[in-house]
Amino acid sequence: EEARLKQEKDTLLKIQEYQAQQLAALEAQKKELNYQKRSEGTRRLMLDARLQEQKRLYQLELRLKAIEEDKARIKAEAEQRAQLKRIEEEKSQIKAQAEERARLQAVDTEQEKIIAAAEEKVRLKAIEDEIERIKLQAEEQARIDTIESEQAQIIAATEARVKAEQEAKIK
Repeated sequence: EEARLKQEKDTLLKIQEYQAQQLAALEAQKKELNYQKRSEGTRRLMLDARLQEQKRLYQLELRLKAIEEDKARIKAEAEQRAQLKRIEEEKSQIKAQAEERARLQAVDTEQEKIIAAAEEKVRLKAIEDEIERIKLQAEEQARIDTIESEQAQIIAATEARVKAEQEAKIK
């Protein structure tokens, strides 16, 4: 009987040792996974930020080109009117300048809105990535907690059985 109890105890110790090794391996995998996720998330954020910046710059270049073309067109029209009718041109030039200022102000306001929206989009993407990273960590921790809980239950049940067998043997 003692030999059997000793053999069961040895078996339990081996099981505990194996479970400890498995837990250590899971912890190492968890650390590696977290490192890879952080690295990938950082790289993705940097690429997304660069892409957003390139898109924003491209849009700004298009808008700037359109503004320059509008300015050139308006200037050419003003010069033609000046050659045809000097007096009429002075009146229309004053009016055109006021309209141009208002249009340019509207374009400037629109550019500021576009820039602010692009920056907000980059910030929101960074927040979404951070939330996803936290969710993944929480899921991994929940899996580890479940494994640890199962191990604790197995150990407690085994210890209770061994204790009961020892008490029964003593009686």
